[in-house]
Amino acid sequence: MAKKQYIIDSGVKLDELCTEMVNDLVEHNWLKVTIESEHRSLSQNALYWRWIRQIKEHINSHNNTDFTEEEIHLRMKHDFLGWTEEISVGSVTIPAQIISTRKVSKGQMRHYMEAIDAYCADTLGLLLVKPEDSEYMKYAMEQNL
Repeated sequence: MAKKQYIIDSGVKLDELCTEMVNDLVEHNWLKVTIESEHRSLSQNALYWRWIRQIKEHINSHNNTDFTEEEIHLRMKHDFLGWTEEISVGSVTIPAQIISTRKVSKGQMRHYMEAIDAYCADTLGLLLVKPEDSEYMKYAMEQNL
């Protein structure tokens, strides 16, 4: 059986792929599926850091504080992205660490950004910038169809 690779970005494509996979399984009596997810996109990252600057400016101006972008970034990750598991390697225990945005998938990054967006609107009274042509807004508009 020839090696095939697919990128699934809609339910229709997923349905078509499932049908094809069942046909291949029936025909060849075996099937190997490898699932990979892409890391967050450059577009997501650029918008995310724009939001971090916007949040920093809002918090600092309303609270007379001087937080840095890195401090806001760490706080957002702490509150909304989560932590790794504590792991043991032999006799050494590595404590849980805040998850890095560099290692999250596009879907995880989208979920993380949605949580930040809701927090800013609900708790801070801050409406974050969302350019119409951003990946974030394109996904949001697809979900509202």
